[in-house]
Amino acid sequence: MDIADDGGAFDPMQAPEPDSSAPPEERARGGLGIYLVRKTMDAVAHRREDGRNVVTLTRRTAAGKAP
Repeated sequence: MDIADDGGAFDPMQAPEPDSSAPPEERARGGLGIYLVRKTMDAVAHRREDGRNVVTLTRRTAAGKAP
């Protein structure tokens, strides 16, 4: 799946992982969505194309089973 936006250049793959060892009230805000995508997808790629951010998410399914 490709997701594209026309916001400022931002490569989510360069974002640091959140500190999951700290209690929620002490963690820095943001970054959990990117973390979940990294952990649940088989591959994540970013490219800048025609002034847009394009993120490609890949998730493999078992052969013969519906996604």
